[in-house]
Amino acid sequence: MSKGKRLPHDDLDRAIEARSIAIRSRQLDLPVERLLEMFRDGRLVVEPGYRQLFRWSSGRESRFIESLLLGLPVPPLAAVELIASSAYALVDGVNRLFTLAHFIDGLPDDPTKKLRLIDCDIVPRLNQSTFESLGDDLKHRLRCAPIRVDVIEKASDPHIHYHLFKRLNSALGTPSEHELRECANRLLGGTFLPLVAAIGRQAEFSMCTLHVGEERRLRRYDAELALRYFAFRNLRFEYRGDRADFLSEYVEAVTDGKLPFDEARERALFSKTFLLLASTLGENAFTLLNMQGAFGFHFVDDHFEPFTQGLQPFLAGIDLTDSLQIDRFRSALIAAKRLPMFRRPVSRPYLMPADSLRVRIDAVEREIAQHFAG
Repeated sequence: MSKGKRLPHDDLDRAIEARSIAIRSRQLDLPVERLLEMFRDGRLVVEPGYRQLFRWSSGRESRFIESLLLGLPVPPLAAVELIASSAYALVDGVNRLFTLAHFIDGLPDDPTKKLRLIDCDIVPRLNQSTFESLGDDLKHRLRCAPIRVDVIEKASDPHIHYHLFKRLNSALGTPSEHELRECANRLLGGTFLPLVAAIGRQAEFSMCTLHVGEERRLRRYDAELALRYFAFRNLRFEYRGDRADFLSEYVEAVTDGKLPFDEARERALFSKTFLLLASTLGENAFTLLNMQGAFGFHFVDDHFEPFTQGLQPFLAGIDLTDSLQIDRFRSALIAAKRLPMFRRPVSRPYLMPADSLRVRIDAVEREIAQHFAG
């Protein structure tokens, strides 16, 4: 989890050389028809989680097809050889591959839905064309258009596959950080993130995060919240101010076995945490409280860590069947929400400095301690 130390030049050269040796790659120039044949036959695999990242508009798909018909250069795809078979797993280019399938074969999940070109701006006469409506010459030109595929060979370190996926896809701007994290984790055969997502399906957690909204749920924000709970509970003092990097490093550490994760214990603590929050604040656990004492209707990102981690030191002593304790806890959490620091959302909470986060968690801890003093 710690950052690498500065190395003398010779040591740095050797470190780079050692990692370079662990990476073996080659380039393939495949015609579109060959690429689609591999996709149909299962020799070019797209992980289910990665399929969710197919989000190009019809206009963008159409302009990609237009580029191929005109012979314009297009970015290469990237794939890794699968160790257990002769197939390849796509790690970059799902939108380009699925666009080709959408136009020529139909959508992978629904072959009856085929792309009709729109918004072509170099050759507007292509608009409203389908693959079937093209003349034979244009069909042949598209089928034979070359697509470059950069392949990381199976002899390479499997962790290179993971880092390749993260770096290529983080530049797309479309997938959320957690969607990328889940897909990349699959490349390492990881089971940790599916476990976290399963734990996060608890009804009380869903109640407390009700105001997240459907759009953010579709982008796996609620699954990321469950991960944030575990990462900050178990490794909070390693946080340095960049939440995305911190979460990814935590996942890597657990997946690689460098950091233990006691499923039974962690599940029980997660359950008690959100049972307590559901019993006290319910759907308002992570919303603002205004000066008139009314809760807002929007999930506030920067309330999550203070109001989940701030109660951890007291969790063991709480009896969820004791109504007096529950009332005291509710009063403590409401008092914390009245503090000036929790009156308005923080800008860029995903880059909150570690010291600022610590101050906010400590503030919730103090309010709880004061309400239970004596």
